Amino acid sequence: SGSSLQDPLEGTDTALGEALLAPTAIYVNKVLGMAEAIPVKATAHITGGGFTDNIPRVLPKGLGVCIRKGSWDVPPLFQWLQKAGRVSDAEMYRTFNMGIGMVVVTDKEGAAAASTFGAKVIGEVTEMEAVEIV
Repeated sequence: SGSSLQDPLEGTDTALGEALLAPTAIYVNKVLGMAEAIPVKATAHITGGGFTDNIPRVLPKGLGVCIRKGSWDVPPLFQWLQKAGRVSDAEMYRTFNMGIGMVVVTDKEGAAAASTFGAKVIGEVTEMEAVEIV
């Protein structure tokens, strides 16, 4: 990419090297608090394998999800990785978490209440056995 680790990450005041080494968020306390307030039906830690490999593991056979791009802000680091590496959208969502480290599956009322925990509604469960990203 020709970038230096000391270069600022585009759109931030953070050096690229610092952004690459930033520790992951720990979700346990938020998820436990959420589980006390709303009906959590499943959780998926979005690690290697991204959305397409991790979410189906927690869903019953015959169900899938439709994830809506634009329902959250993709962090600048992922935008840089995609641009610098010339990575397709499909590969980005298959490999990286795109800034969504944990997915909580709940009902519609729970989804509305989840925002009080800093969560965003990024999609819905569907009756097609796939992960669709639209």
